[in-house]
Amino acid sequence: MQAKGTPRVSGHVFVMERASGRVYYAKWRDADGQHKRRLGPAWVKPDGKDERGGTRWKAASGTKPPGYLTPRDAQDELTQIKARVAHASAQRQQLGPLFRDAADEWLSHAESVRGIKPSTAVGYRSILEHHLKPEFGARRLGEITRRDIESWRDRQVAVGRRNRVRGRTVKGLSPRNANAVLAAMHGVFKHAVRCEEVTDNPVRDIEPLGTEYDPMRYPVYSPDEVHKLARAAGGQDGAMIVVSAFTGLRRGELIALQWKHIDFGRSTVHVQQSYSKGHLTTPKSKRVRAVPMAPEVAEVLTQLRQRGQLTGPDDLVFLGEGGRYVDGSALRRRYQRAQKAAGLPLHRWHDLRHTFGTLAVDRASERQVQGWMGHADSRTTARYLHHKDRAEDAELLSDAFRVSAPEVVAAAA
Repeated sequence: MQAKGTPRVSGHVFVMERASGRVYYAKWRDADGQHKRRLGPAWVKPDGKDERGGTRWKAASGTKPPGYLTPRDAQDELTQIKARVAHASAQRQQLGPLFRDAADEWLSHAESVRGIKPSTAVGYRSILEHHLKPEFGARRLGEITRRDIESWRDRQVAVGRRNRVRGRTVKGLSPRNANAVLAAMHGVFKHAVRCEEVTDNPVRDIEPLGTEYDPMRYPVYSPDEVHKLARAAGGQDGAMIVVSAFTGLRRGELIALQWKHIDFGRSTVHVQQSYSKGHLTTPKSKRVRAVPMAPEVAEVLTQLRQRGQLTGPDDLVFLGEGGRYVDGSALRRRYQRAQKAAGLPLHRWHDLRHTFGTLAVDRASERQVQGWMGHADSRTTARYLHHKDRAEDAELLSDAFRVSAPEVVAAAA
């Protein structure tokens, strides 16, 4: 790493009258602010006034006692202090800022310049405060090595493997979460390199851990289970479950849905906004989209519209207290109770969206499903292909593999 230059340190010495006698002090200023230090007893006597009216000092007469300082001694002490401070400052500058300061700067830049969503900022802040700052916060960026990071990550994952309850990591990190934490750390270093605070990003060459994701065991509900769950939830919650499972809308998109986004004539739900952490934003992909409205969805929305109030174009489809937005956390808790009441496997609310993806890909093209779900990357949609019914594909290939002379095959057998 290259130092940006030798930091400038300014200072002076002065004498103060104490009960024990005159004492020399040094005062200096560097990049971290102003500092003051006692140097020792002063062997001085007045030598008139300086241009500001203060006392000018010179060495006292006679033999100087051990440990006492003349004006020249005090100045030499100050010169050594300034040299040490400048050297230490140059080293700190070469190593870059403290990780905690760099992390705060990165997050502030991401919010104010890149315009990340409030929910994304909350996630990043949680990663910084609960994982990265406690371990690396007090260290300078240039002191943190790739080995340090990998060693810490591996320890956290090992703890996570020992502390899994019902498939959930309650202490430490799962491989997937460890990858997310290091992705945030990569962002901190990348921003610091761009700002020329350091020259190296030790996270850049760390390979992500293999995750335990098994596409054949993706947690989804069947259509019958969706209706069973909706009946157990009842009322508006039941309607939200059906709409989520059969349109693929994210929870925040459901909460932000307005009646003007529902086109019964064209059997279409328009996804134009999302609500999360007290903020109304664009959908995750930052693209509006249109989703086909299946008859089951149209039916529950039609019933919901018969509530007799707050059904104007700008009113919310799903109402929270006082006609405001639904509390997402409270909805999740009620959803968990409904799952238990219905005797169904406990899945996340987001798995209702996966339910839509797995059901839709069996009847529509991958490109259609990508558009309906608002995936920016086709690879995300491709995960659902593992659930696609391949019976028609097998029939399609049957002619290609049919032999022209069955008796030859029989003879070979």
